[in-house]
Amino acid sequence: MEKLNRLLSSIDDIFGNSPPDVRDIRLLRALMRIIDGRDSRLVAREFRLKGQDLGDLAQKVQQDDLPALLPYDELASPTELNRRRLGIAQILLGVLAEKRFEELIDSIAGGTIRIEDHRPSRTDTDYRLLNGGGRPVCRFNIKFHGTLFRSAKDYVGLEPHDCFALATYKIRNALRRQTQEALPYVFVVLSVPDLNAGEVGKLIPDDYVWALALLRGKRIVEETIADRLRAADYITGLNPSLRGCPKVSFA
Repeated sequence: MEKLNRLLSSIDDIFGNSPPDVRDIRLLRALMRIIDGRDSRLVAREFRLKGQDLGDLAQKVQQDDLPALLPYDELASPTELNRRRLGIAQILLGVLAEKRFEELIDSIAGGTIRIEDHRPSRTDTDYRLLNGGGRPVCRFNIKFHGTLFRSAKDYVGLEPHDCFALATYKIRNALRRQTQEALPYVFVVLSVPDLNAGEVGKLIPDDYVWALALLRGKRIVEETIADRLRAADYITGLNPSLRGCPKVSFA
């Protein structure tokens, strides 16, 4: 059961003492309890997994490891692992950009103007700028830009370092919302040339990528990994890049 032990160990490393209430994780822990000799009915009740014969499933996992529980070869394929690695890296870059924005906002706003965090709402708004009376001044959407638009000169007549690529639908939605609310919608772009998901992905531990893939890319797992990595020693090399010479643009 090398794979099951590795996955549970990775989950413990990612979440520490606060694992999320995710059924897949509860099932893995329940199966290990049964394999260790606990009564399957009691374990099913403890982990809220009634209506499933956990005893038989535990026997299969004990014999064949994780391939008895999920499509292991498909989920752990090189293509899928690379996709999950890049997903973590993109989130990590976004989190670092937001952190840098918060560090810079005092010099951008100043006085009694303050920032209201809207990221937990998971909408198209990361922050709102509020005036001294608490009324909104504008909306902010924070973007990280690391991969230069190499063909910018040919397509838009600008040098690669003077522009960034942004999906048309995001611009359209921002303009629509701005018109409806009569409230400026501002994209804030933090640019660190050649710092991209591919480079950041190399710093992500293989066990984290592998665990995320086997847990089918659950968002809470992906975001917790990114949050864990943000403070970890092995990515401290990224922070000087973000603090040293970022180019912040408004659009």
